[in-house]
Amino acid sequence: MEHAHDSNRSELPRETLTLLAEAVLALRATSELAVSWDLAKLHLREALGADHARLLRVDRRSGALFLYEDSGVETPYLAEHGGPVEWVMRNDRARFDETFDSETPCETLLWHAPPVSLATLPLVAGSTTFGFLLVGFALPHGFNSQERLLLQTMGDALALALERSHLRRALEDERAQVTGLERRLATSQDFSSGLLNLVATELRSPLASVKAYSESLELVAENARTTRTHFLGVINEECDRMTALLGDVNDLSRIEGGECTLRLTVLTLRELGNNILDNLAAAARPRGITLLLTVDETRVEIDADLIRRGIGNLVANAIEFSPQDGTVQLSLSGRTDDWTCVVEDEGPPLPDEDLASVFEHFHRVRRAAPAGSAAVTRGPGASRLGLAIARGIVELHAGRLWVEQPPAVAGGGTPGPRFCFTAPVRQTASARARRVARQALGRPDLQPLFDAIVEMVGVTLESSLVSLVLVDPDRGDLFVAASTGHEGVVKGRRTAMRSGVAGAVAAWGHPILVQDIETDRRFRRLNHPQYSTKSLLSVPLRVEGEVIGVVNANNKQSGEPFDEDDLALLVMFTERVGSAVERACAYPDSERVVDDALAAVRAMTQLKREFALGGRR
Repeated sequence: MEHAHDSNRSELPRETLTLLAEAVLALRATSELAVSWDLAKLHLREALGADHARLLRVDRRSGALFLYEDSGVETPYLAEHGGPVEWVMRNDRARFDETFDSETPCETLLWHAPPVSLATLPLVAGSTTFGFLLVGFALPHGFNSQERLLLQTMGDALALALERSHLRRALEDERAQVTGLERRLATSQDFSSGLLNLVATELRSPLASVKAYSESLELVAENARTTRTHFLGVINEECDRMTALLGDVNDLSRIEGGECTLRLTVLTLRELGNNILDNLAAAARPRGITLLLTVDETRVEIDADLIRRGIGNLVANAIEFSPQDGTVQLSLSGRTDDWTCVVEDEGPPLPDEDLASVFEHFHRVRRAAPAGSAAVTRGPGASRLGLAIARGIVELHAGRLWVEQPPAVAGGGTPGPRFCFTAPVRQTASARARRVARQALGRPDLQPLFDAIVEMVGVTLESSLVSLVLVDPDRGDLFVAASTGHEGVVKGRRTAMRSGVAGAVAAWGHPILVQDIETDRRFRRLNHPQYSTKSLLSVPLRVEGEVIGVVNANNKQSGEPFDEDDLALLVMFTERVGSAVERACAYPDSERVVDDALAAVRAMTQLKREFALGGRR
């Protein structure tokens, strides 16, 4: 019976060949994956009488499978254990099942009614597998040689469609990156131009003063000690002013360039407020300005030096625009999750058109300062970068800064503007990152994978110190989940978000290569004794688009610093790890995802060790 069935189908009808030829030509002509897949399904049904067709796409970054739906939406798919897709993946060739018995896996989750016969083909373009084509039949179906050849031809055309779709997405990503880089370059050029213009403008006045007083100093008699002392004092003040300006320029460039990390400490808002007003009392005293503080005892986690600088800039700005004998109010208050700072003065109002741009670089505020105020407050240490620096500092603390103009008071005129910001009481991961981390850490079988990962990274990068830190879903900070080579460092050691190297990478979300920790502008700190080299790598671990951890590598065994190739390799490893964790979260009842990832990691580690020892590849 089977032989007769095959002989009857040994040659396909001319109509079938014509339909498949048209399908292949159409698939090669279109660049839209949705159109290609619709054409493929239509011709598979008409030419071969197929009842089912499914398209699985392989993500080139992570290796994960996605089911391409008719709507164009893609959903994650886990190949059935022992099923045809897994077999094709392992053997790298097509599989044709003419009948399925009740115990044979047939990718059950793909079908409403499982097929009786199934053809599973790898979609390969060049040497890259872009997906899998599954063609099912409701009745037993014998695949003769011509049908197999035509299915393979259809598969090759679909592979080209998937390749074009992948290349188009890659091209769009590249264009988006180029556009972003061009925008950043234009912004950087504008920023640099603005800085140069500002420096030139701001330095003109103190340089003129220094030159005038130094020339006058030559004409002053040597016995006129009082006059000489006054002239030298003015020169010294102008030099301090220029030094402060250059310091502001340097600080702003570091903040804007993402080269400023936090050194976190915990203190009360009262301690913070008292310290700020004590430092600014001398600036307020010459015009009789009263500094008032409203504060509570909330304890906050901040970079104390930076926050003092940011709030100090806001208060100094308020002093500058306050009238004689006016009042500047600083209010600091805390709640459960965040704290608020409000700075108010009694100076002239801020024009509505300046409310949205007052914190921009080099913005000239159209707010008239009281007579004589600028001469007093814009002495050494003052520049037009203060508000921009304040905004950068607040944003470094995951806060938000804004300015508002209170409405006029009946019979009392218009009050001065109110500068406000809010920031979290503690520096923690986002709520979504904590949710994803909770889902990942809820699987105890991931711990052996984490341990194997740090071992693999250490062997592959020839790094003697490797650690994996993850987001604590309850506390929101980072803790060491796995490490190798860290003597005396136990699992659970914690790091705050945005603090140090790992905290900064977790907050920034992009990998970093540090050639020298002591000279790197982003960190500039003494090397820890446990690190024999000053170079390190730190790469974020993403799951479902959220950073839930960081992989760190230190102490390259050769003693040389890490390079860009090392960074690219660690990024690739970390992306694959993130994909494995993501698949484990997507299939919480399946242990195979973690087992397969663990086996792959251990195999790679073993292969690297054997090759390093001179054994077989």
